[in-house]
Amino acid sequence: MTDIDAPQGHSTEENDPWAVMLNAIDEPRLQGKQDAILGDEEIDRLMGLSSLHQDVSGKAAIVEAATVAIGLSPAMRQIADAFVESLGRSIRQGVTGLIDVSLLDLSLIRLANGMGQLPLPSLIATLSSRTLGGSGLIIADQALAAAFFDLMLGGGETNTSLQAALRPYSSIELKLYRRLADFVARGFAEAVSDVIKADFAIDKIETNPYLISLGKTSENAVRLRMQILFGRRGGSVDLLLPLSMFGSYEALIRADEAERDDSGVTEWRHHLVQAAARSTVRLEAVLADFKVPLRTVLGFSVGQVIPLQLSPQQPIWLKSGDKKLCLGLMGRSQGRIALRVTGPLTSK
Repeated sequence: MTDIDAPQGHSTEENDPWAVMLNAIDEPRLQGKQDAILGDEEIDRLMGLSSLHQDVSGKAAIVEAATVAIGLSPAMRQIADAFVESLGRSIRQGVTGLIDVSLLDLSLIRLANGMGQLPLPSLIATLSSRTLGGSGLIIADQALAAAFFDLMLGGGETNTSLQAALRPYSSIELKLYRRLADFVARGFAEAVSDVIKADFAIDKIETNPYLISLGKTSENAVRLRMQILFGRRGGSVDLLLPLSMFGSYEALIRADEAERDDSGVTEWRHHLVQAAARSTVRLEAVLADFKVPLRTVLGFSVGQVIPLQLSPQQPIWLKSGDKKLCLGLMGRSQGRIALRVTGPLTSK
């Protein structure tokens, strides 16, 4: 056998679009960038390369994904930035002391994921809008509720640990939470005033998430998660707004296809190629395939020669599982057994 060299006269890399895209990934302009179509983490999850090692891929990963693989418009991001300032002003009008508000998350999620993990009982306020003709939710976590209740009832800023066991909320606590929800509704109405002319008001307070129905669980919803600190204590509050709530204004929420530049499209495609390239495939080179009686197999012994009746120049199959990939010739390259692909990448 002789060393196997690459075919002369043309470059395999130039004719392989996957090889070209893999080489382009190493360019500095593509490093560390993401776009609004598919994020790197979302692609990793779809390819089964998630850092969480979830055994979910393919169609199941798309259906069960917590986030939606589309972007939010600049108008929605502008509303989120304005909401931070307006919510702080709204709370300071009714609460004294040091108030700090920050944006933790702005994303488009499944409605089921926004409500599926809520404990029982929970503090949930229904936010409605006559102008838009829909409803959303304001959900406070236990830490924020405890800090706000202590503040309104004259407690200090001591960072006491919360009780692990959830208890029913009293009527006084529900009234206090309605006041906090009013602050959130007022702040959001002020934040959207420059983009959407709409009014928002609190309809009711509910502690059982199973008694609330905003629409289909697979419907998309905008989630604004804000962190509110009263001095050294605080927590987070979620503003969950189904896209159906916005009606004709939905175009202002979703990212327009025309706003996505070609470079963004290229970036997520390159990351998808990179994720596929990191995947592994088991290959088998089949020298011969024939049937032997079981009696003969049981009689095999060490050192016995099994004639394959093959010539050195006869091609062999390269397989992956049960799929035949291509034909090739056995040889040697750099001291190792090698296979030169001679046939097309097809089983036919």
